[in-house]
Order: sequence, then C-alpha cells, then structure tokens
Amino acid sequence: MTAVLLALDIDYSREPGPFWLVFVDKVALEPERPLPFPYVMAVFERAYRDHPGQEIGVAPCTPEDLANAGITHRKEPT
Repeated sequence: MTAVLLALDIDYSREPGPFWLVFVDKVALEPERPLPFPYVMAVFERAYRDHPGQEIGVAPCTPEDLANAGITHRKEPT
C-alpha cells in the first residue's frame, strides 16, 4: 500500500492544512504522511484501482494523527 504515496513530494512546511488520510479496509495508507486536500483525490483513485473490491475511504486527520506524523505547525483555514 505504501507505493501509493511514494511519488508525492509534499512540503509540509508550506501546507496549511487541513490534512486527510486515505483508508483501505479501515487501515490508513501511510498514516505518517497525511495529505493536503489537493492530493486526496489522486491517492483515493489510485487506492481504488490498486485494491479492487476493498472498502476505500477518506477521513480528516485528528490532532493525534498529526502529532504522530510529526506535523505540529497546522494552521486552521480561514
């Protein structure tokens, strides 16, 4: 499952958030790499293609998800 996000070069210092996680069968794909919204659809579509017949979902990151990923600069959108 990790191959889905390897090609994405996300500069977390420039991304204000919010951040999201993509799930396959309720298991987060690379929870250490939360996704800014512009990346979510591409990863969702790739997960859908790569894991046919499995449940694919998207959920916003919790503060705990962000802390576990080492993202501490999150700014709320205005």
